Amino acid sequence: MTSREQFPIRSAEEAAALIPHGATLGIGGFTDPGCPHAVPRALAQRAREFYECGKPFQVRILSGAEAGPAVDVDLPQADAVSFRMPFQGEKTCRDAINAAKIDFADVHLSHCSQQLFEGYFGKIDFAVIEASDITDDGKVYFTTAIGNGPTYLRLAEKVVIEINRITRRAFENSAIYSFFLCRLTASPSRSDTPLTGSVRRTLWLIPPRLLPSSKRMKAARVNRRAIPTR
Repeated sequence: MTSREQFPIRSAEEAAALIPHGATLGIGGFTDPGCPHAVPRALAQRAREFYECGKPFQVRILSGAEAGPAVDVDLPQADAVSFRMPFQGEKTCRDAINAAKIDFADVHLSHCSQQLFEGYFGKIDFAVIEASDITDDGKVYFTTAIGNGPTYLRLAEKVVIEINRITRRAFENSAIYSFFLCRLTASPSRSDTPLTGSVRRTLWLIPPRLLPSSKRMKAARVNRRAIPTR
C-alpha cells in the first residue's frame, strides 16, 4: 500500500476537479472490467455544473475498447465528450456519435498502442487508471483488465489512479509491460519478444484460484506445464 506522503490522496470529486475542459484522457481497462468508475462519474457531474453556469466542458476519451457505463453512458449524457476512440458499445455514446455530437475514430484495438506512441491522437493530458494498489516506488497493480493502461501511464502528462481494493493483485509482474512497450516504440525495426525464463511466468493474467470452479482444474493443469518448478 502506498503512503499518503508519497502520492496525494484525493476523493473522486477532487480528482475530477483537476481535469480541465478540453483535456485528453487515457482510460485504462478493457470494456467495463478494469475501467475506472468513480472519477468518470464525478467528471460527468463536473460537466453538468459547468453547463449550469453557462460554460462548456468536454474532454477527449481514449480507451482500450468499450469503457463501460461510467465512461460511455454517464459522460455522454452530460455532454462531456468531444472525441472518442477506439471503440464503444453503449447506446448512449453511439447515439451521440451518430448525431455528430461526438467525433469518433474506429481503430482496430491491436493498432491503438502503436498509433498512440506515434502521436496520431496528440498529447495525452491524464491517464485515469483503476488499480488495486500502487506502491511508493510507483508500481501500479491493475485490477481485472489492462487494456491500453500501460501505454497511457507511459504517455500521459499526469496520472490519476482510482483505487479498487476489492480486487486482488492479479498482475504482480507489471514490469513486463514496460519492457514490451519499449520494444513497441522501435517500429519498424522491432526485435523478437523472448518468451523464456521469468517472462513465461507473467503469461498467467488470472490465477486459477480466481477462475470459476468449472475451469479451475483445467487451468491448474495448464499452469503446471507452463511454469517450471525448481
